[in-house]
Amino acid sequence: MTPWSRAPHLHGRRRACTSRRQLGARGFTVMSVPREGDVAEAQNLVASIRDGSFARAQVTEEVKNLRRSASSLQELTAVAKRSGDLGLWQQGLKVLEEAQELQLTPDMILYSAIMSGCEKSHQWQQVLALWTTATAALAPNSAAVTVALSALGRGSRWQEAIELGQSQQPNVFIQNAIISACERGQQWEQALGILESMRETDIVSFNAAMNACEKAHQWQAALQIFQSISLPPTEITMNTLMSACNRGSQWAAALQLLGEMTVRQLVPTLVSQTLAMAAGLKGSSWAAALQVYDQLPSSARERPAVRTMAMQALGEATAWPEALKLLQLQHRQTDQLCLNAAMRALELSGEWCQALQLLEEMVSLKRFQEVVPLTMAMGACKRAREWAAALWVLQDLMPALQIEPTVASMSTGLSALLQAGRGSHAWDLLQAPWSTSEG
Repeated sequence: MTPWSRAPHLHGRRRACTSRRQLGARGFTVMSVPREGDVAEAQNLVASIRDGSFARAQVTEEVKNLRRSASSLQELTAVAKRSGDLGLWQQGLKVLEEAQELQLTPDMILYSAIMSGCEKSHQWQQVLALWTTATAALAPNSAAVTVALSALGRGSRWQEAIELGQSQQPNVFIQNAIISACERGQQWEQALGILESMRETDIVSFNAAMNACEKAHQWQAALQIFQSISLPPTEITMNTLMSACNRGSQWAAALQLLGEMTVRQLVPTLVSQTLAMAAGLKGSSWAAALQVYDQLPSSARERPAVRTMAMQALGEATAWPEALKLLQLQHRQTDQLCLNAAMRALELSGEWCQALQLLEEMVSLKRFQEVVPLTMAMGACKRAREWAAALWVLQDLMPALQIEPTVASMSTGLSALLQAGRGSHAWDLLQAPWSTSEG
């Protein structure tokens, strides 16, 4: 017996106040019955295509053939670069074995290509191991130093990155890599010091330093760097400053920067627009968030994270029909945050019937992970003065789902009862043995 069947008075009223989606079935004709082995093989093929393993197997075989046919260091270097671009860093390592079999002595250019492939796949330990091997016999070039610095940054070994950089002939690429290493090590002051000491800079230098400030929640420092730039900013520059403003709770400034991009003849990217939507939501400017959403291309609107933010904005705007419509468009990509956003719209609108229906759908899809949507549904019942429905969620549905009520849940239930003049029910609720969690 489900918790819904234990509440017939609610179930009937919900059917009366909400329209149910009509489900239809399409007929089909079975032409033949495939063999069990064929079905399994087809299912495996479809699964490999979906998870990308089929495509990876194809490009891996391509790289293997290129490696086996290579006969010179230049050809092996090309294979290493190709492997790195495809994310096949293991194949890049095998290029060294191939060089040994061909009795070719690897040079620093080949090592740099292999190191770069490993770094692109975030294999920073492999990069440092290759660096140690290569520099034991060869003088490093600028490319190898830059990759090694990036690897040290990924490993949060910023002190070693500074030492390595200072031991080399300085250039803008090496110093930019040192700033990035400091950024990954949360050393924004070190990054600013290096930026100030540079004789030659490019926009990447300023972007890296601003990124270090952004990661450390230093939005004022990021803004100061931006104001000191004499070079034309890029989309990355503006996005970094917008993110820094968001981290510093400067929501209005972040939204203003989106408009400034157009003034500077820069095309806002999806990252720019997502940051602006986040700023609008966190800054209680749901209208601004929805305005940004309306300007997005359809391909961007289909992204689950973007739709979720739009639903959150619609929730604050109490536009529950639009929020539910977006929820239906999510299909299998619906997550807990998205469901909570839809429930928030129903709560603020007092649409208790729709809230209970959404709860039932969430239960049937086994997408319950927390108590928040249940409390929001109780809030919708409270706004609609449906105290019995709120009490049912608290006393029947939560125990059936093995979810402990929070202080917020209890408070919402008590408020609904007192609002309806049900003081005796509220007293009984207080006297009941409850086990609550914080929230």
